[in-house]
Amino acid sequence: MHLLHCAWDRSSSPWTLSISLHVCISSVPPPYAILSHRWAANLEDEVTFDDMMAGAADQKSDRCYAYLEDVRSIPGLLGHAFEWELGSSAWFSRGWTLQELLAPAEVEFFAQGLRPVGRKTNMTQLLSQISRIAERALLFGVDVYQASVAEKISWAANSITTRPEDRAYSLMGLFGVNMPTLYGEGHHAFKRLQHEIMRLTNHQSIFT
Repeated sequence: MHLLHCAWDRSSSPWTLSISLHVCISSVPPPYAILSHRWAANLEDEVTFDDMMAGAADQKSDRCYAYLEDVRSIPGLLGHAFEWELGSSAWFSRGWTLQELLAPAEVEFFAQGLRPVGRKTNMTQLLSQISRIAERALLFGVDVYQASVAEKISWAANSITTRPEDRAYSLMGLFGVNMPTLYGEGHHAFKRLQHEIMRLTNHQSIFT
C-alpha cells in the first residue's frame, strides 16, 4: 500500500505543506483517509501515481473526503435545493462510489469551493434515499447488516464506469472476492465476478 504523508512545516512563514510518498508493508496500516472525486474532463489535470513517484504533484480507511464538483448549494439556505443537487450529483453514479460509501467509518462531503456540507453519519437517511443502500449498512457496514448477494448487486445496478471491466472490479471488495484484473476483457469481467461469488457462497439470491 502506498500512502501520502502530509504535514505543515511551521518553521517557515507562511507555512508550507510537505507531501511525501510512503510504502506501507504492515498487515495493519496506520489510520488513513481517502479522497473521492470524479475524473476531470481533461485527464492531464489529474495527478497520477507516476507523477507522485516522480516527485510531482483494501478500502478500510478511517475517513473518506468526497468532493462533489456539481453541487453548488449547501444545506439549509435554499429550501430543498441542496437535497435535489446532492441526489443529482454524478458522484453517486460512479462505479467506485459504493465502496467509498460503505468501507470508511466516515465520509465527509464537500461542495463547490470545498465548502463542507455534511457527513455520512449525519446525512444517513438522505444518502440512503439517494443510493438505495440500507441505512444500517451505511452506518455499521455490510457485514453487520448482512445484505444478500442480490441486494449488494442491486446497489450497483445503475453505476457507470469509464471501462466496462471496472463495473466488476469495483465490487470485488464488497463481496470479498480476489481475482486478477484483466483490462481488455470487457463485460466478461462481470461473469468472472459472478463465478467467484458463487464459488464462495451458496446464497441463491445471486440468480435474481
